[in-house]
Amino acid sequence: MPNVYVVHLKDFDVSRAAAYGTLIPMFTGKINIFNVTALAFQVKEKLKDYKKEDYLLLTGNLVLSALAVAAVVQNFKTANLLVFDIKRNEYLPRTLADSHLDMGRS
Repeated sequence: MPNVYVVHLKDFDVSRAAAYGTLIPMFTGKINIFNVTALAFQVKEKLKDYKKEDYLLLTGNLVLSALAVAAVVQNFKTANLLVFDIKRNEYLPRTLADSHLDMGRS
């Protein structure tokens, strides 16, 4: 069964995401987002056991989510994401590939 890396667990219930795998919180509580370099190293460390079939649950701070997605896409060329659809009241899987981010520059 895959793991679901919960990027930033705060004051909301993410238990429904467990339908996609074992929940693994990466960060909790307040985060100092102004030292992006240090955060990038922390994200990399927390994702060291990430496998291609795992998911990122994009929650909480946007800087952390951006760093997590960038790290996974850089290492695996794709990232499996879980995003919450408020109308359907459920998490939906999405896949982002590095080719989706190509800006046509060499």
